[in-house]
Amino acid sequence: MAQKVIPWTAGSGTLTLDYTGQGSGTIAVSSSPNDLDVARSMQLTVAAAGITRQLTVTQRAAAPAYQPLTLDVLTAGTIAWLFYDAATHEPQEGGTAIEYRLNGGSWTSMPPGTTLQVAAGDRLEFRGSSSAYATLDSSWVSYHGFAGTATANASGHICSLIGGGSTIAADNTFYRLFTHAAVVSARDLILADNVTQHCYNSLFNGCTTLLTPPATLPATTLVSYCYSHMFNGCSSLATAPTLPATHLATYCYRQMFGSCTSLTTAPELPATTLASFCYRYMFTGCKALVNPPALPATTLATYCYYYMFYGCSALTTAPELPAKTLVSSCYYSMFKNCSSLQAIKVKCTTKPSATYSSGWLEGVAAAGTFTKTGSWSVTRSTSCVPAGWTVKTVSS
Repeated sequence: MAQKVIPWTAGSGTLTLDYTGQGSGTIAVSSSPNDLDVARSMQLTVAAAGITRQLTVTQRAAAPAYQPLTLDVLTAGTIAWLFYDAATHEPQEGGTAIEYRLNGGSWTSMPPGTTLQVAAGDRLEFRGSSSAYATLDSSWVSYHGFAGTATANASGHICSLIGGGSTIAADNTFYRLFTHAAVVSARDLILADNVTQHCYNSLFNGCTTLLTPPATLPATTLVSYCYSHMFNGCSSLATAPTLPATHLATYCYRQMFGSCTSLTTAPELPATTLASFCYRYMFTGCKALVNPPALPATTLATYCYYYMFYGCSALTTAPELPAKTLVSSCYYSMFKNCSSLQAIKVKCTTKPSATYSSGWLEGVAAAGTFTKTGSWSVTRSTSCVPAGWTVKTVSS
């Protein structure tokens, strides 16, 4: 067997060619180092057994290393792993241990009740093997979560707590995981490719330090309660994550951004397949919201927009509602107490009424413009068109 070692023309290291036989023999190609994070290629002329060939050898970029769930400390304080009674939200005995390592050191067991003193600049990484960290019976029983006084940025893959990988198998996986923590940015936190029931329910619920959420919530098909209350009460949250889901489920976005009082622009909502109560209370109490999402769905579900924008007092213009046919309670209290709302356009051929839109325009501005394409006659009520509003009928 003949061997040829050639320096790479790009980057460091060498390319090794091993000729394994005569005539129709093969050439084995290997590279050192072989774990670069950038791609490179090189053209070679190879002659063996009287045959000359031009080869292009390409080394692909190595896949990025799997980064476990990580907290990068911003201000000194404590970070704890606790096991909570779900009824009282107080720590209790028992629970499941995870592991941590500090600043690249050795992995160490972290049973519930462990509190670490950390300094600004410290990096904590976490891993675990449980399939879920909360218990749901007829109501919530218990959950695990991080807590403490140290502020930190969250990054890495959340699935390192369930043994690695990129998918979730069990329900209730990360319920309230960061409720008691002081996370500032979760922009680089990577979530699972899929969702299960309650998997991210209340993940950051009440986390008033949170400014930046995960960049995207990658699942495209949702299940019941998966994002329910996920950012509820995150009063400092200034931006929303990308929500690419196109198929929704009952209560999937329930109160997801409730009382996010710093949120001015809603995320895009591309879904056209809705479900009962899918957007229930999604933006309730978002008092700074001025840029609502487009709502492209033309086929509605019962209670689909139930109280969706309740109390969005800065909202002046509603998203256009393109659905032609209304269904039972689809717009129930949708814009209730949006006290600045003064413009709405609908394309429904079904007349809004208490059957479909009970109280949907209660508490809006005293004067406004209601634009419709349907030929139905207007009834002046908070379930149809408010008194004091101008009605315009247009062709499209």
